[in-house]
Amino acid sequence: MMTKLWVALAGVLVLAACESTAGAGAEVDVSVAPLSGGACPYNENGAHLFWIEPPSREVGGTVGLTPYFSTHPGHFEDLPSGCIGDMSAMPEEAVSFSRQEDGMVYATLTQAAEPGSKIILTTSYGGVETISATINVYDGAANPLVGYWAQENDGSCSEDSIIRELIFQGDGTFSVTWTPFESYKDYWGEYEYETETGLLILTPDGGNNVPEDVSSGTIRLEDGQFTLLDGTSFGSTRAGESCAAPFVGGGG
Repeated sequence: MMTKLWVALAGVLVLAACESTAGAGAEVDVSVAPLSGGACPYNENGAHLFWIEPPSREVGGTVGLTPYFSTHPGHFEDLPSGCIGDMSAMPEEAVSFSRQEDGMVYATLTQAAEPGSKIILTTSYGGVETISATINVYDGAANPLVGYWAQENDGSCSEDSIIRELIFQGDGTFSVTWTPFESYKDYWGEYEYETETGLLILTPDGGNNVPEDVSSGTIRLEDGQFTLLDGTSFGSTRAGESCAAPFVGGGG
């Protein structure tokens, strides 16, 4: 009797081990959202989005897909990342998706992503809302200016004249803001940068405060800092003040 009992128990243990092994080796579909229904707050009186300004990434770069809800510029409510599912990209081969245990989804640019192009992401939120977003693909060697910059006061400028937010995007656009507040920007436009000569060409094309004295010219870029040379200027504030202090930042 005892022998039969041990044989039966051994059979149960072997079966459990097989099930455990099969479960561990099972492939998880990252496109399936782990959260749904009441776990995914939804409000149709606003917009669901990942970001306002498309991020710029190099091949191999990664961006997290954190959903937000907004009723107006400057107002954003975090939503559960686990509610994101059915991820796709255009071009399809340019992105691979992964999901962490907490539900967070990441999009990683593959070798098929071409610098200078745009990738369109499309996902579902809670199974009831579609969120689309764009990623700019760039080559950091060809355009090391891409990223967020701010002037570091060297003592030669008044605090009101310091540019606290200068953004160079991977798609050749830029924006300037002296005093950042919510989504406000002073002006924006297009730029070209020549790595060999340091020539920076600025072409403002809109904004809330577009200075008349924006001037293209050369810059010196090194060690995460760039300095304005030869009269290069991002222009003056409404009060007519300008600052030529170095910028620090970058980093895509």
